[in-house]
Amino acid sequence: MSTGVQPDSGRVRASSAGGVVVWQTLCILAAIGFVWSCVAFKWPCRFLEDPRDEARWSQAGFLGAGVLTLGCLALLPVLRHVHAQRDKSVTVCSYCRKVHTPDNDWEHFEVFFSTRRLAHFSHGVCPECGDRVMQEYRAGKEDAGAAGPPETRRFVA
Repeated sequence: MSTGVQPDSGRVRASSAGGVVVWQTLCILAAIGFVWSCVAFKWPCRFLEDPRDEARWSQAGFLGAGVLTLGCLALLPVLRHVHAQRDKSVTVCSYCRKVHTPDNDWEHFEVFFSTRRLAHFSHGVCPECGDRVMQEYRAGKEDAGAAGPPETRRFVA
């Protein structure tokens, strides 16, 4: 028996949110680098004609820690959003409407949603349908995998 065909769950949403995380991280690092370069190269002394010529490393460390803390706080909502979207994804068999559960099992659509409330769907192929469709395809059947009428049985949890 095959394991079924599974899509790359949440790939589009995670990649777009992942891009936000990358850009926010780069901006945080750039801000910290700017603070440290101001101290190392004494930019305020050169451009603002500040008579004090000493490097204030403790001040730069404090500012860098503040920028890092604020940056991490800015990243938390994005990471929570990515995690929440990944948990909401549901894979449904394209042929028989069985739902792939987190326990790596397949349940009927009605049974699954009678106990859970989820928002996003994706389609895959459960192992039974994958085996059946591949046998039909190898046998040369032209409409291999064509969805038939849905089952008329009702499942009650």
